[in-house]
Amino acid sequence: MKTALKVSLAVLFLLLIPPVAFAQKTPRTPEDFYNRGLDRQAQGDLDGALADFDKAIELNAADALAHVNRGLLRRERGEAEGALKDFTQAVLIDPRAATAYANRGVIYLQRGQDKLAEKDFAEAVRLDPALKASLEKYLDEMRKRGAKSR
Repeated sequence: MKTALKVSLAVLFLLLIPPVAFAQKTPRTPEDFYNRGLDRQAQGDLDGALADFDKAIELNAADALAHVNRGLLRRERGEAEGALKDFTQAVLIDPRAATAYANRGVIYLQRGQDKLAEKDFAEAVRLDPALKASLEKYLDEMRKRGAKSR
């Protein structure tokens, strides 16, 4: 009899929980798409993540962080031109977006545009001094290239 009571209580409990609690939340807002994009990117679903970042930006084009993260994803996919556009758009939206400057600088460095890279790295560090340590390897690469070209 005790087992039947436990089962009845468990079924009653399940009936009291709204069905929405079991369903995965369908994204509706730019933040929903952005967050799902981050989750998908972390799980390795780069196409799904890109689609979600695209939708987040479509719904809120003024979200600098969404542009930065889509740029990072594009860079990860080897799409340097798209990444560069996203980082540039993030800087236009929020001139204090230090990570956008830093990542745009990396793209410039990879393209051999050292002066532009140096300018963006300097601005990134000015805005967020904590970035200096992570940018040091790129700065060293620039210095080595500069020494070789002399």
